[in-house]
Amino acid sequence: MVYPAEKEFVLKDPVGEKKFGVNLAQALRRAKANKGKLLEGKMFYLTPRVNVDKKLLKNVVNACGGDITTQSPSLRIIRADPENRHVISCKEDISIWRSIAIEGFKIYSQELLLAGIMKQQIEWDQDEYVVEP
Repeated sequence: MVYPAEKEFVLKDPVGEKKFGVNLAQALRRAKANKGKLLEGKMFYLTPRVNVDKKLLKNVVNACGGDITTQSPSLRIIRADPENRHVISCKEDISIWRSIAIEGFKIYSQELLLAGIMKQQIEWDQDEYVVEP
């Protein structure tokens, strides 16, 4: 139930929205529609040199229904469920994911998750979130 007074307190941050390329009103609508399940069933394999607070990222991904592991990804693991298993990495860890990328699987930067969770919309096809060998 929405109380009339709540409309007076709509979350607005034009500076932050411009800086991060997000529309808060749209993100809030998507979050409500997603019901906390934006990443439901998704497993993300985080490689060691990714420069991010791993505990914080894990908590945020878990809050959206997904999971993160620091288990080293392998081609066999990714092939087993390519729609739901993804590698989050960086160029410095290429030796870990080279064989996965050679087979045509995308390797993503942590920005895919950070921006996607903020927008409540994962943009799998955005080149800016793909780590190139």
